[in-house]
Amino acid sequence: MSEEAVDQTDAVTAGDLLRLMVRAEQEELLRIRDEEGLPDSIVRPIQLALDMRQQAFGPRKPET
Repeated sequence: MSEEAVDQTDAVTAGDLLRLMVRAEQEELLRIRDEEGLPDSIVRPIQLALDMRQQAFGPRKPET
């Protein structure tokens, strides 16, 4: 396997990992809101920042 092919595989894996991490943060934020009563005034700006971070990663590439 060429070095370029390895780099592309690593990049896809890293992107998937970043998306999973943001998803976990979103889920935990909503859990804290629902279970511990975190006010929406705090949740909204954090959720917006997480949404923006997820959009920056772009859509997940389909596997070939």
